[in-house]
Amino acid sequence: MKVMFRKSIPYILLIMGMLFAACSPLAKPANLEEEPQKMQVTVSILPQKWFVDRIAGDLVITQNLVGSGDNPHIYEPTPSQMAVLEKSALYFTIGIEVEEAWMDKLIAANPTMKVVDSSSGIERIPMTGGHHHHDEDEADDHADHDHGTEDNEHEAEALDEALDPHVWFSPDNAKQIAENIAKALIEQDPKNENIYANNLKALLEEIARTDEEITSLLKDVSRRHFMIVHPAWGYFAHAYDLHMIPVEIGGNEPGPADMAKILEAVEDYQISVLFVEKGSNMSLAQSIARQAGISEIIEWDPMAYEWAENMLSLGRDLQNALR
Repeated sequence: MKVMFRKSIPYILLIMGMLFAACSPLAKPANLEEEPQKMQVTVSILPQKWFVDRIAGDLVITQNLVGSGDNPHIYEPTPSQMAVLEKSALYFTIGIEVEEAWMDKLIAANPTMKVVDSSSGIERIPMTGGHHHHDEDEADDHADHDHGTEDNEHEAEALDEALDPHVWFSPDNAKQIAENIAKALIEQDPKNENIYANNLKALLEEIARTDEEITSLLKDVSRRHFMIVHPAWGYFAHAYDLHMIPVEIGGNEPGPADMAKILEAVEDYQISVLFVEKGSNMSLAQSIARQAGISEIIEWDPMAYEWAENMLSLGRDLQNALR
């Protein structure tokens, strides 16, 4: 039996050629342009990411450092976050402790990155909103005075207390944050100015609607005082004429004298709900509730991504607590 190799050779060569062509990378058509890389932006917290995402849409990729449930007072960026930050064109600060502790290292990792204070132009208040005592007359005296930033700094210094970094809990402050972010994005990426400007306009309208809804929710409540473990809602209280009674003072748990004032406040203002920040001291909240006879503890996330929905949720919870 003869084996005919000669006639098989062309077919073998044809098959080998087809396989080689299939494995070879395809050349891109000359008229096909590569998709431009999106601008990378880093922010400190999730609410900032929401503002950037609403203004920039899919024009940027936004990374946040502190996530939901993370403690911004002790947070440390991860290696993967630092790797993304090295490619960021912008970093938006907002005045939380992680920025103060890490800013030199963040800038050293990316010297060309532009750092923008998204809270620029916002007047800060002391961590307790200026109300350290549970006396109604004193609280009213504070409410009747319009303290500027310099006065608030002196007040905070006298009380050995830092200024409140939770600036995003006020609609007016939220508008300022949005405008600061939009301005920086336009300066960094002027060719898309119209997109940023139009998205900013829509966002400011949404913030205004959110403000109106919360005002409506709280206009008819019978009480104005609420109690919270960590004093994170000072700006919200100022915005809606409420009085925040914090359990912690200067980040410290209450001593015997403070505890006596807390129990007195619970009775005087008929406090039935204690709010506690997600990731905060739940055991302290439970202990306070037991001693004071508070029937409900509500855990709430100040670092949630959806700013508008989070503000409305807070408004609804306070409406129910203050009926």
